[in-house]
Amino acid sequence: MNTRTQIIEKAVELFNLKGYGSVSMKQIADALGVDRRNITYHFNKEELLLTIADQMWKELEEARSQKRDFPSFENLDKEVKLYNRLQHTYAFIFRDLYVMEHPEVAA
Repeated sequence: MNTRTQIIEKAVELFNLKGYGSVSMKQIADALGVDRRNITYHFNKEELLLTIADQMWKELEEARSQKRDFPSFENLDKEVKLYNRLQHTYAFIFRDLYVMEHPEVAA
């Protein structure tokens, strides 16, 4: 797993646990056992948030592209499970007021 992916996964974990506003880049670095500069080389905190939000939207679009083009209970079931998984995986995006009101994430 590459460094950027490790940072993103650990950030999502910590943001879900403590909230976006309560987690510093140093805390992410400490949780990964690296120097904070290794994290900030790849992202600042806002870039990290936008990268995570983009990742979530890409997952959503990819899953939607695999559904059938006609209404069906199978499509409905998959859509509900998809939203449930995304809300669980990226819970902080749906719970943190700062994140929900962030201009680029809200759009």
